Amino acid sequence: MITYTTVIETQRSPEVAFAYLSDLANLERWDPGTKESVQVGGDGPGLGATYDVKVGHISMRYAVEEFDAPSTVLARGSHPLVMSTDSMSVEPLGDGSRVTYRAELTPRGPLKVLNPMFDRLFQRMGDDAAEGLARALNGRRSNIHL
Repeated sequence: MITYTTVIETQRSPEVAFAYLSDLANLERWDPGTKESVQVGGDGPGLGATYDVKVGHISMRYAVEEFDAPSTVLARGSHPLVMSTDSMSVEPLGDGSRVTYRAELTPRGPLKVLNPMFDRLFQRMGDDAAEGLARALNGRRSNIHL
């Protein structure tokens, strides 16, 4: 498994930050690696919502498995060659909030042997996504290391 974690501090309230993050249709707005994200199941963000997400040349079906507004959302994406688990948590910080975004990527099948190569690529993609998320939330990446 390959993991990436980032922390963003923003002046946006926890409710506003969570509303933006919990709608996975917004992925394509802040993650440059996401080419398209469309909700295909459920009525807006929430437990059980499903999204078709295209990352590069891979299309994955994401399902929201945990949803506790305005603090936590967890979604899993699946493809025969890779599984992705994305979790986002939001906590109050002064007048704004602190967002922690964690992505876990598990290569499957023949991609398992390429795990070290994917780790470096995934870290670069994570950095790009973190910068995009900071811009989208009008925030900044924190120096907190998890």
